[in-house]
Amino acid sequence: MITAIIPTYKRPQLLKRAVRSVLNQTYKDFTILIADNASGSETEAVIDSLMQQDRRIKCFKQPTHVGLADNFQSALQKTNTPFVCFLPDDDFYAPTFFEEAVSKFSEYPQIAFAGGGGDLYINQELEIQYRLSEYPKTGYYEPPQALLANFRTSLGIQLPPSLFKTSCVKAVGGFDCRIKFTIDADLINKCTSRFPVYLITDRIFYFYYLNPTSLSRSFGYLEQEKDASYLHENILLSSMASQDKEVVDCWFREWKLKVYSKLYGHYYAEKEFQNAFSYASKHYELSNSLSWKRRKTRTQLFHRFPVCNTLYTLIQNTERFLRKKIKKGPLINQEMPKYANHPEAQKWKAYALSLET
Repeated sequence: MITAIIPTYKRPQLLKRAVRSVLNQTYKDFTILIADNASGSETEAVIDSLMQQDRRIKCFKQPTHVGLADNFQSALQKTNTPFVCFLPDDDFYAPTFFEEAVSKFSEYPQIAFAGGGGDLYINQELEIQYRLSEYPKTGYYEPPQALLANFRTSLGIQLPPSLFKTSCVKAVGGFDCRIKFTIDADLINKCTSRFPVYLITDRIFYFYYLNPTSLSRSFGYLEQEKDASYLHENILLSSMASQDKEVVDCWFREWKLKVYSKLYGHYYAEKEFQNAFSYASKHYELSNSLSWKRRKTRTQLFHRFPVCNTLYTLIQNTERFLRKKIKKGPLINQEMPKYANHPEAQKWKAYALSLET
């Protein structure tokens, strides 16, 4: 039996679609546990109506609004079925997800989860697209091979289209409540570093809703800096060969360098040179790059003597003006598209519309 956990916060109409996508599964042995993060009366009314329609729908309500991880973890602690999955309230499943994922546990009873890929992206106009990115290949992985494959591909293993063995999720501690946003990546990392898994990435299981209220859009680089440290720490609790640990360390090093670079750029643009110096220093300590050593020196100088920044900006502007006079400026690199239309877009749009009614 499966418990489909749906954490929700003030998205009553989208919650209906998420619930209907579970009720629409071809595999019927499940219960739905809605974890209401103190949403208020409108969401409560929708939940009550849903519970009256199907006895498999259950709910618990947080007395006050808690963090994302705390809400997920509370729901997990109330779960005692053999299998569990986690569906955000603004997303939804394709109808065969449960059936296909459960079948893999019959073939590979030792795995911690089955699934992890096969997602499409849907916007507010119900346009269906897919990411121009590469998933790890479908198949069975011993630990930590799925973890390493996840790091080496451009699109990572996803939490919602993963059906977990509940005992394995609890064995790794569930969700780390120190982490603000990347609790999904943390749970995937902990499971793939400790247990075998079966990845299914070549079939459509899940629809991610691209919308302005998505939590992923509010995931800033300050939060990423903290989350990266916690994720790295949690993976290193697993025993792995030294060469595998080097791959993990290298991946997190690159993530941290990207975060430090973005934060440096933000504070430099805001002329907050003390903070810019701090992140230039962090970058230089990891990269040992001469260009970042120069940034470190420059921002320290600008912090102590602000007039130096005025002179430096004047010199840069003059240099740009002279370059434009001498020759044409460099071509602006256009950003590569991230999404493309899916070949079965009309089929899946019709399915999405069927969940709306």
